[in-house]
Amino acid sequence: MNKGYSRKEVQRYLLWTFALAWLMQIVVAIVYHMGNTLFVQLLLSIMMFTPLFGVLLTKHHLKGLGWKFQFKGNAKVFLITWFAPLLFNGFGCDTLFYDFPKTV
Repeated sequence: MNKGYSRKEVQRYLLWTFALAWLMQIVVAIVYHMGNTLFVQLLLSIMMFTPLFGVLLTKHHLKGLGWKFQFKGNAKVFLITWFAPLLFNGFGCDTLFYDFPKTV
Protein backbone atom coordinates (compact mmCIF):
# COMPACT_ATOMS: atom_id res chain seq x y z
CA MET A 1 0.00 0.00 0.00
CA ASN A 2 1.58 3.31 0.95
CA LYS A 3 4.37 4.02 3.37
CA GLY A 4 2.37 6.51 5.44
CA TYR A 5 2.18 10.24 5.66
CA SER A 6 4.33 12.61 7.66
CA ARG A 7 2.85 15.16 10.01
CA LYS A 8 3.94 17.97 7.70
CA GLU A 9 2.14 16.43 4.70
CA VAL A 10 -1.09 16.02 6.65
CA GLN A 11 -0.89 19.58 7.95
CA ARG A 12 -0.29 20.90 4.44
CA TYR A 13 -3.27 18.92 3.13
CA LEU A 14 -5.56 20.15 5.91
CA LEU A 15 -4.41 23.74 5.42
CA TRP A 16 -5.13 23.69 1.68
CA THR A 17 -8.44 21.88 2.09
CA PHE A 18 -9.84 24.09 4.83
CA ALA A 19 -8.55 27.28 3.19
CA LEU A 20 -10.21 26.36 -0.10
CA ALA A 21 -13.43 25.36 1.66
CA TRP A 22 -13.62 28.63 3.58
CA LEU A 23 -12.81 30.65 0.49
CA MET A 24 -15.52 28.86 -1.48
CA GLN A 25 -18.04 29.43 1.32
CA ILE A 26 -17.29 33.14 1.37
CA VAL A 27 -17.72 33.34 -2.40
CA VAL A 28 -20.96 31.33 -2.18
CA ALA A 29 -22.33 33.66 0.51
CA ILE A 30 -21.51 36.76 -1.53
CA VAL A 31 -23.02 35.34 -4.71
CA TYR A 32 -26.10 34.13 -2.81
CA HIS A 33 -26.74 37.61 -1.42
CA MET A 34 -26.49 38.95 -4.96
CA GLY A 35 -29.43 36.70 -5.83
CA ASN A 36 -27.81 34.33 -8.31
CA THR A 37 -29.01 30.99 -6.92
CA LEU A 38 -28.18 28.97 -10.03
CA PHE A 39 -24.50 29.96 -9.80
CA VAL A 40 -24.57 29.20 -6.06
CA GLN A 41 -25.73 25.66 -6.79
CA LEU A 42 -22.95 25.26 -9.33
CA LEU A 43 -20.35 26.50 -6.84
CA LEU A 44 -21.65 24.15 -4.14
CA SER A 45 -21.40 21.25 -6.58
CA ILE A 46 -17.80 22.18 -7.36
CA MET A 47 -17.10 22.54 -3.64
CA MET A 48 -17.62 18.81 -3.14
CA PHE A 49 -14.28 18.35 -4.89
CA THR A 50 -12.41 20.51 -2.36
CA PRO A 51 -10.63 17.52 -0.75
CA LEU A 52 -9.45 16.44 -4.21
CA PHE A 53 -8.07 19.92 -4.88
CA GLY A 54 -6.34 19.78 -1.48
CA VAL A 55 -4.62 16.53 -2.43
CA LEU A 56 -3.57 17.90 -5.81
CA LEU A 57 -2.21 21.11 -4.28
CA THR A 58 -0.11 19.25 -1.70
CA LYS A 59 1.59 17.43 -4.60
CA HIS A 60 1.64 14.19 -2.66
CA HIS A 61 2.11 10.90 -4.46
CA LEU A 62 -1.20 9.32 -5.44
CA LYS A 63 0.13 5.87 -6.27
CA GLY A 64 -1.25 3.03 -4.22
CA LEU A 65 -4.46 4.78 -3.24
CA GLY A 66 -7.80 3.09 -3.67
CA TRP A 67 -8.76 -0.55 -3.69
CA LYS A 68 -9.11 -3.31 -6.22
CA PHE A 69 -12.73 -4.02 -7.05
CA GLN A 70 -13.59 -7.63 -6.16
CA PHE A 71 -17.22 -8.32 -6.95
CA LYS A 72 -16.81 -12.08 -6.67
CA GLY A 73 -17.55 -13.14 -3.12
CA ASN A 74 -18.80 -9.66 -2.19
CA ALA A 75 -21.80 -9.45 -4.51
CA LYS A 76 -24.33 -9.56 -1.67
CA VAL A 77 -22.69 -6.65 0.16
CA PHE A 78 -22.44 -4.54 -2.99
CA LEU A 79 -26.08 -5.17 -3.91
CA ILE A 80 -27.27 -4.32 -0.40
CA THR A 81 -25.29 -1.08 -0.30
CA TRP A 82 -26.54 -0.19 -3.78
CA PHE A 83 -30.26 -0.83 -3.21
CA ALA A 84 -30.71 -0.18 0.53
CA PRO A 85 -30.96 3.64 0.18
CA LEU A 86 -33.62 3.20 -2.51
CA LEU A 87 -35.64 0.87 -0.29
CA PHE A 88 -35.30 3.12 2.77
CA ASN A 89 -36.36 6.19 0.79
CA GLY A 90 -39.36 4.34 -0.60
CA PHE A 91 -40.32 3.18 2.89
CA GLY A 92 -39.96 6.74 4.20
CA CYS A 93 -42.18 8.14 1.45
CA ASP A 94 -44.80 5.45 2.04
CA THR A 95 -44.78 6.17 5.76
CA LEU A 96 -45.05 9.92 5.21
CA PHE A 97 -48.00 9.64 2.83
CA TYR A 98 -49.70 7.08 5.07
CA ASP A 99 -49.38 9.34 8.12
CA PHE A 100 -50.25 12.58 6.29
CA PRO A 101 -52.51 11.66 3.35
CA LYS A 102 -53.75 15.23 2.73
CA THR A 103 -50.32 16.76 2.18
CA VAL A 104 -50.21 15.85 -1.48
